[in-house]
Amino acid sequence: MRFSFCTSTLLLFSSVSFDAFELEDRLKYLSMVLKLVLKDHLKQNLIAKKNS
Repeated sequence: MRFSFCTSTLLLFSSVSFDAFELEDRLKYLSMVLKLVLKDHLKQNLIAKKNS
């Protein structure tokens, strides 16, 4: 999960030439991915706390 997230982030910002609209789309996508990663992380923490 973490590796694919880093890879997608690198791919998003690896192309240097993009306009402002494209940047906005990339930032929206990035924030969406971040929310999903955080949700997953919080869920795993809750499961770990219940099991301990």
